[in-house]
Amino acid sequence: MTIIRLPALLLLVLVVGCGFRLRGLAELPPALETVYIQTEEGLGPRNRLARTLTRVLEGSGATLVPRDQAGAVIHILGEGLNRRVVAVGNDGNAREYDLTYGVRYSVILADGTVLIPPQEMTVSRSLFYGEDQVLGREQGEALALGDMVTELARSILRRVRAETGGLS
Repeated sequence: MTIIRLPALLLLVLVVGCGFRLRGLAELPPALETVYIQTEEGLGPRNRLARTLTRVLEGSGATLVPRDQAGAVIHILGEGLNRRVVAVGNDGNAREYDLTYGVRYSVILADGTVLIPPQEMTVSRSLFYGEDQVLGREQGEALALGDMVTELARSILRRVRAETGGLS
């Protein structure tokens, strides 16, 4: 048993010694420590992105605060899902869809500086369905949509981090 543990311990020492660490959440710039998310529709069921962005920001150490206390305001100007049938089977039912989820957003700092002017981001997924997967179609689309929303929320955060890299 000790012979097996020794190589594992040596590997651990080498990995830690060389400075390796798992990719975690990057440190937030000061402008993002307190954030306000402004939406056109509010945080209702239609605005999945605002809810997901809230979780991503809080997971990165940001605190969501009222607008007058925020270091930055992320304004979600609009979001939407587009579903397009790509292939139809012999029975006339759709077999392949392209889902595209997009957001239009901007970011303004507390001093009124426009950090990111209004811009759009989109992500797409292709969904394939066999004749035997009729019941799983809605679940598959819901899972894909959840992944796309999370990807966009993380992309917005990465973009804001990149833009605030030189700010203090």
